Amino acid sequence: MTRYPACGAGSSESLRLEQTSPVRGLFLAGDWTRTALPSTMESAAESARRPVGAVRRSSEPAASWR
Repeated sequence: MTRYPACGAGSSESLRLEQTSPVRGLFLAGDWTRTALPSTMESAAESARRPVGAVRRSSEPAASWR
């Protein structure tokens, strides 16, 4: 399995969004979020893993759509 190097200084990493948002219970995922990896499938998978973990750790039930 090939591992990709972390994004270095001068990269677009600083322009990417975090997986968390100001809206309670809303998380972002995608290769365009801040993962310290280049924009790849591995980055997309990592960006999904982080919010899933945050939701699992949350003590509040998820909001329901009405």
